[in-house]
Amino acid sequence: MRRPQARRSPSPATAAPTTTNITKAFLTGFEAKTGIKVNLGDNASLALAKLQAAANPAQWDIVELDGPEYEVAVRQKPAAAL
Repeated sequence: MRRPQARRSPSPATAAPTTTNITKAFLTGFEAKTGIKVNLGDNASLALAKLQAAANPAQWDIVELDGPEYEVAVRQKPAAAL
């Protein structure tokens, strides 16, 4: 009988297609219609998002959080401050 293999976190090699897909699905059309250049950043966190919200002017427009940080952000509602 075979034991199930443990799930592994995605490697950087598998993370790149996600960025490519986001760019194709959303950013290319947005940039073409608005002329606004969008740069995707890596390693965003709730703490960094709060710093950006407090900065004047903020350098970020959108932050993507996942897992526990997303749940904490929903409870704290930091987006309401933006």
